[in-house]
Amino acid sequence: MGGDRAAFALYGSKDPEIAWLVDRLALDRGLRVREIKALTLQALKDRTALEEARQQP
Repeated sequence: MGGDRAAFALYGSKDPEIAWLVDRLALDRGLRVREIKALTLQALKDRTALEEARQQP
């Protein structure tokens, strides 16, 4: 296991489905953990913006 993935396994998500998806992206698609973190961050930002837009009058 690479250093980034080893650190994620130890300190990352305790949700087994999230951990599995991260592992699949890293192993099957060759993404680095920092790239997966960037995808996660962007998804959260997109969802936050969507929720904020829904609350606008």
